[in-house]
Amino acid sequence: MAMMQLEVTPIDGDPVVVKVTPKVIVAAERHFKKGMGELFAEKNVTYEALAWCAWQAMMQAGHEVKTFDPWLDGIESIESVDEDKAPLGGR
Repeated sequence: MAMMQLEVTPIDGDPVVVKVTPKVIVAAERHFKKGMGELFAEKNVTYEALAWCAWQAMMQAGHEVKTFDPWLDGIESIESVDEDKAPLGGR
């Protein structure tokens, strides 16, 4: 599985690029009870799964973050850095 990078843009700050590491992938699989391939298959992918992975990746990278829903309230956008691998079709 190729390493996914996500650009997280907060409402009141500069964008941050984070890597979806193996630790983030395992955490997502445990949380959603589905394999990453199934989570991000074109027909199954949800913005919630993408946001959750971005949130986890930010925590793993050492950024101070709130719990998920309050953190999400402060996010303007989440996008894949590599548009060829964009889980939501280039969002």
